[in-house]
Order: sequence, then structure tokens, then C-alpha cells
Amino acid sequence: MYAMIEDSLARMLDDAGGKLGSGTDATQAADAPRALLAQLHEAGMLDLLVSEDGEPPMAWADAARLFMLLGAKAPEAPVADAILARSLVAGRIQGLPAFTVLAGNLDGDALTLDRSASAARVSGTVQGVPWGAAADVVVAPLSDGIVVLPRPATVSIRGFGVEPRAAWTFAAAEPLAVLDCPAGIATALLASATRAAQIAGAMRAARELTIGYANDRVQFGKPIGRQQAVQHRIAVMAEHSALVAAAAMLAWAGDGPPDSPDRVATAKGLASEYAGEVAAAAHAVHGAIGFTEEYALQRLTRRMWQWRSEHGGAAACFEAIGARVLAGPQESVWDRVVRSTDLSSPS
Repeated sequence: MYAMIEDSLARMLDDAGGKLGSGTDATQAADAPRALLAQLHEAGMLDLLVSEDGEPPMAWADAARLFMLLGAKAPEAPVADAILARSLVAGRIQGLPAFTVLAGNLDGDALTLDRSASAARVSGTVQGVPWGAAADVVVAPLSDGIVVLPRPATVSIRGFGVEPRAAWTFAAAEPLAVLDCPAGIATALLASATRAAQIAGAMRAARELTIGYANDRVQFGKPIGRQQAVQHRIAVMAEHSALVAAAAMLAWAGDGPPDSPDRVATAKGLASEYAGEVAAAAHAVHGAIGFTEEYALQRLTRRMWQWRSEHGGAAACFEAIGARVLAGPQESVWDRVVRSTDLSSPS
């Protein structure tokens, strides 16, 4: 089932933006992200994790591969964030626009909800809205649920990443809906596990580009990929990308959404820590061409640099694991590692 979904989604992304590495981004126009999301929505690709009748169209365990694909393809639209937003709304709002995204800052205290009036009102600022200048609706956390809000009049562009982010400010705004989180879904874990998988996919694509370039680029009569120093850099890239991919798969393993704080923090922590090293190795092998707009590598590495700080950086993830170890039963660290990687046991 997933193989069919993956093939269809990959074709749609390739058709929309051109195959990775075939030239400059074909989706830089302002309306292109909206058009891509509308196309994916019409095909049902944004609802793959929507559990309207108990089970989503795609198994949760396959979601890691889905988000790895999105990381590798690097579409110029917030496809992953749109899928997450719709999974939280879970079909409870009819006619939800395709350009609906999950907030980048999942601090449940950033917004205040006033229920004293006849209609609920929301005030505060939602940070890190993906493609916030163009998005129609954001799904943001509350201290005890989620709120669905249309784009306000006040939108501030924030950050310098390759993927645009914005801050949406609300003053006694009427939400589209105030909802409970779907059973079994922890918003922060879901978002963090998604970014880990996206980074893993981008690492894989960057590694493949680097291997191909090293085999094709000839200096002094032979491909640079035959030089021991280059082979070593690529081997380290392969080691790190394989480690991150395995951790991301483990974070999504199981019958439901990611529910293990240790597994998710491990995946996102490793992804964030090694994103810079994999990107550095890829650019070291490529040289100047890797930074050019016409070449695909920078589309991957710039996203890796941006994603590594979103939904938990390396230090925050590893500190959280350490705090849980110290606060929990005083067992050996090895026993905890074994239990965390045993899918038959809760972690």
C-alpha cells in the first residue's frame, strides 16, 4: 500500500518542481506553493494521517518513510506541515483549506483563550508559521487542546531560512474551531519526529548527490571519488545518515503516532547534531558548485540547517533525555537503552 502512495507522491512532487538536481527551483512564484498543496489535497495526499474512522489511510509506521521522501524531494511548499495540521484536525472541520499548516512554535502558553463571551476569542502570537505570508489557516496548540485560526491582518516575516516563516498576531480573534487533540497524538512528539525524518531524507539525498558528483568529477585523470580523503568524507556521511535514518524509523515504529519521548528525542537530537556535519561533508566534496542556485545540493543542506533547530535542537533533546533518566527509576543506562529500543515494551 505504501509503495503505491510513495510512487504517486514522488511523481507529483517531481512534476510540480522538477526532479531534484535538474536545475533551478521551478516553484519560486508566490502562487506555486498554493497550487502544489491544492493538487496534493485533491489527490488525498494531505489526508494520509487523518483518522476519521479510527485508522488513517496510511499506517503510522510508514509515516517515517513518507516524511523522509518529503525531506529528500525538498518541495517548495510546506507539505509535511500541512499533513500534520490535518492529522490534528482529523476531519472535524469541513472545507478546511489546503493551505492549512501546523505552527512552528508549539508553546501551548503562547495563546490565551477567552470563553467568557458568547464566542471564543484568541489573543497572542503564533511564531514560526510555515509560508506564513501565504498560508490561509494555522493549527496551533493551547494548554489543553488545539485551536484553528485563519490568517490575521498582522503577519510579520521572520527568519532567514530557505523555507519562509512568519509570526501571526491575534487580538481577540474568533477561531475557526477549538478542539481536543485526537486520542493518542502528542503534538510536540509528532512534530519533532517529523522533522527528524525530513532531515534523514535530506541527508540521504545529499549523500546520493555527493557520491554521484564524486564519481563524475575528474581531476588529474581520475574521478575524485577514488581519492582516499574523499572516500573517507563520504563514508562518514553514510555512517551519520544511516544512524539518523534508523533513529527516525524507531521514533515512528508502532501501531500509532509517536508516543515515546525518549525515542523521539533521540531521533531529533541525532538528526540535529549530524545535520551540520553531513552538510559540511557534502559541500567539501562538491566545492563551489554545491552552493550555486542551479545545483540541488543547497536546497537540501539549507533545509537541514533550518530544520535542525525546529521542534527541538540537539542540546534540548539530549538534556530532556538526561532529565528523564535522573528523574526516573535508578536503573542502569544500558537497561534503559534496551527498553527504549524494544518495540514490545513501553518506553
